[in-house]
Amino acid sequence: MKKVVIGILLASFVGLWACQKDILNDSTLGLLETIANDTSSDPVGTTDLPNSIVSYVNENYSPLEIEMVFMSDDNGYHVILEDGQELFFNMNGDFLGDGNEGQGNGGNHGGGHMGNGPHSNGNPGAGCAANCIAGDTLDTAELPQAVLDYVAENYAGLSINVAVLKPSGKFGVELSDGTVLLFDEDGSFIKVCEGDEGMHGGGHHGMGNHGGNHGPGQGGETNMCTFGDSLTLADLPQSATDYVAENYPGESIEVVVAKPNGDFAVELSSGTVLIFDEDGTFEHECGNHGGHGPGWGGTEITASELPAAAITYIESNYPGETVVLAILTFHEKYFVELSNEVKIIFDTDGNVIFDSGN
Repeated sequence: MKKVVIGILLASFVGLWACQKDILNDSTLGLLETIANDTSSDPVGTTDLPNSIVSYVNENYSPLEIEMVFMSDDNGYHVILEDGQELFFNMNGDFLGDGNEGQGNGGNHGGGHMGNGPHSNGNPGAGCAANCIAGDTLDTAELPQAVLDYVAENYAGLSINVAVLKPSGKFGVELSDGTVLLFDEDGSFIKVCEGDEGMHGGGHHGMGNHGGNHGPGQGGETNMCTFGDSLTLADLPQSATDYVAENYPGESIEVVVAKPNGDFAVELSSGTVLIFDEDGTFEHECGNHGGHGPGWGGTEITASELPAAAITYIESNYPGETVVLAILTFHEKYFVELSNEVKIIFDTDGNVIFDSGN
């Protein structure tokens, strides 16, 4: 499942308490802490959310969209936007707070949602740069020309190290100096993603590509567990290595990542993913907590579940190729990857939004 380290969040609340106590009461703070700390919460889809949450995000965070949702039973929802911003709501869909409190007292992000007003439209908050480049890797040549032009004009002398297609159809790029930028479906600039220096060269953010890009994959918890920064085996605590040798004899460690919350995730040669805390103590085996439904970005579906128009488009334009991954995203779009590594985004009716092969 997931564990969220909220030390920074709590420190932020302490700093804000004097001027924000009329907005944030003890019960609200306590509930937010409970949701954030719930290690048994399950990933859910946006269709499982109260309509008020979806409306709140659309009204206050556009053009950013929801990329992951966890539900803490009888407590509330932890919503993660595609730039890494974290929002918390109670079971009725009432907004409790976000992960950026304590940055000031303004009415938008920069002031945080515990400020004196909602997040202002068109001014996305800081979030986390790593989330902005969580997606399926593209060649630079596959980016819209508008993205290339923007980078050339505004970041002269820098090159694009990583380019990704996000499940919403947006594009994330990491530049040679570590700057991460987010663009919409047409290649129009949205924001500079701050709060992190990307994923250190990229390559950790594939959609379901275990054994390849080890990032927040689609379609279930196992992929989510390998979201993090790639490490070498030597970086893993010895106690974790010993645990694998003792409990999984005959298997080798293929992937090691440091997760954003400080935990370690290892993927074994069998595909099993194990989670260890920062000291190397075993926590759980991914997949043994249930929650095999919606994953990061959406829910994996079969090719036959794609709209008829999408299937026709694939058959007409890519004869002989097969669908290796199909996702119904949280944004009611369809992400498709073909056997030739072409990525296509379709709208609800099967109309093409983006095709990396054309």
